[in-house]
Amino acid sequence: MPNTNDTRQAGTVAAQAARDQHQQSTRPQQAAARRAQEVIDEAHLVSPEVAGSMGAPLDMTAGVSFEDGARPRDLPTPGEAPGGVPTSQVRNAFTGQTLGDMMAQDPNAQPPQGLPDDRDAVLVAHGVPAGQKPPQVTPRPPPVIPGNVPVEHPILTKLKEDLGLDSIAPVDVTVGGHKWTMALVNHNGVVHAARIADQLAVQFTDRALLYKLAIVSQGIVAMDGVPTYQVMSYPVPPGVVIHEPLRPPRDVKYNSAIELFDWLNDGTKTQLAEKLYDAYLDKLDRYSEVESYLDDPTSNRVRFECQEEGCSENMLIEPRYVSGTNDMHVPVCRWHGIPMELTSAEQELESPLP
Repeated sequence: MPNTNDTRQAGTVAAQAARDQHQQSTRPQQAAARRAQEVIDEAHLVSPEVAGSMGAPLDMTAGVSFEDGARPRDLPTPGEAPGGVPTSQVRNAFTGQTLGDMMAQDPNAQPPQGLPDDRDAVLVAHGVPAGQKPPQVTPRPPPVIPGNVPVEHPILTKLKEDLGLDSIAPVDVTVGGHKWTMALVNHNGVVHAARIADQLAVQFTDRALLYKLAIVSQGIVAMDGVPTYQVMSYPVPPGVVIHEPLRPPRDVKYNSAIELFDWLNDGTKTQLAEKLYDAYLDKLDRYSEVESYLDDPTSNRVRFECQEEGCSENMLIEPRYVSGTNDMHVPVCRWHGIPMELTSAEQELESPLP
């Protein structure tokens, strides 16, 4: 027979183990309950009303489980107010009824119907057969109202007449048995020609030849009576209207001049570009001159010229002397970097010294 003392001792050990296990399992609940009570106490310091709506902390004797999927029995179910506060009644401010009251009046009520569809009747009244769609009408674009054209100042008009290119008509020259129509190259064209020469030239002599060729390419506006952009088959961009074939827009003029430059440089006889440039100087270069006080024969001015072969750099300036001497300041050629030579004086120079 089993010993009674052993049985009693075994029961005591099992009971103690059960109490330890229960105490171990309730530690999270106890910690949660203490934390919940602390939150309620802190809420009272902020707002007693908010703290009152939070309800009492969880009851640890109600068999609360923190296992996954478990739910405390004293928590409110969906639809109930949290914290044990009775469900609030949301009333309609206009009728005094709750949303549930209004829905409970007639659960089978149909939503209100809209206005009847009388489209076909309206179309028939306007002569359109029933079932046929009216023709689509393309909205008319708004009319274009021309703006006010600015009035040109009379002084600008006079400047254009006296100094502009519009008053200089193109001229015809015959070179190589063909007629070449030339127009005076403007300042922008000269800068463009200089830029082309600078980019393509290897030496200064190359630059001088390329500069002449670039001037000729921009000066020729027609060949045998046909505009240059047509002869060179340059495609005029869409929307560009050329009112004067001998004076096309700048983009058309410059791009066709580039095509002519390449042809004159690669596909023509050696002397053609030189002869065309000489003709340009003979017929049109004088029109680029402008009268100035510097041209007054009574002015005390001297002319310096660069002596390098093929260089046309020259300066007409008032002479300047080194202080206390008769030595004149000599300018330097901007292309070669060498001192220029005095070639002429407008009148006899007087010595700056007594």
